[in-house]
Amino acid sequence: MSMGRNLPYMAELSLADSPRNGCVSVSFTSLLTPFLLPQVLRGISAVNRNPLVHGLIVQLPLDSMNPIDTEKVINAVNPEKDVDGLTHINAGKLSRGDLRSCFIPCTPSGCMELIRQAGVPVVGKNALVVGRSKIVGAPMHDLLLWNHATTIIYLPLFLSSQVSRADILVVAAGKPEIVKGEWVKVGGLVIDCGINHIPGKRLLGDVHQPSALQRAAFITPVPGGVGPMTVAMLMEVFLHSVTVHTSTYNSDRLWRSLGSH
Repeated sequence: MSMGRNLPYMAELSLADSPRNGCVSVSFTSLLTPFLLPQVLRGISAVNRNPLVHGLIVQLPLDSMNPIDTEKVINAVNPEKDVDGLTHINAGKLSRGDLRSCFIPCTPSGCMELIRQAGVPVVGKNALVVGRSKIVGAPMHDLLLWNHATTIIYLPLFLSSQVSRADILVVAAGKPEIVKGEWVKVGGLVIDCGINHIPGKRLLGDVHQPSALQRAAFITPVPGGVGPMTVAMLMEVFLHSVTVHTSTYNSDRLWRSLGSH
């Protein structure tokens, strides 16, 4: 691994195909190589120790010829380089409301930014999150909760009555058009995190967009809504990580220099 000393650098662990779009990244595993868990963990450990790498993302799912324990892989990442915010340390801080001392997953963070840009206040609003994944649903619930919304996290069953009361609706169920437009509260804000590839059709979200557009005051398009904002938030978090690590690295060099005199 070779890089300039002063350049921001992000590494990506990918056992699948291509690195994430928009990232300064290096994929240090290969689709065709049957990696074992110890090899993957050694690679992560090397990145953790490298002061010139400022962030590490784990591209999910971890597709491999051999079974890979995803939780072990994610939690092997140094929490201070976990720019995706998926380690137990960062997830635990988020769930406790320690928002200033942790990395927050980029999709939920991007959703909050979309809500802010829409000019919709969160405080006191009824918010519904459909889906409870560790990447989107659960951290989205935590963010809304700690921003003082009345928040419910809901599995994709018996949705209509819950959706109709939601001032802020975030759908991350991974099921195409599971939320019908006629359920949406008039004047509500809808964040559709779904991206479903349907053979013979264009990409579909988790919300039936044509009918939801008739009722919602704001709705994110699919594609082109949450996805680009997720990438933008990843870059923002990464640059923060670069600033922190560069400051620490330079401080350590200064103290070593002073100690040698």
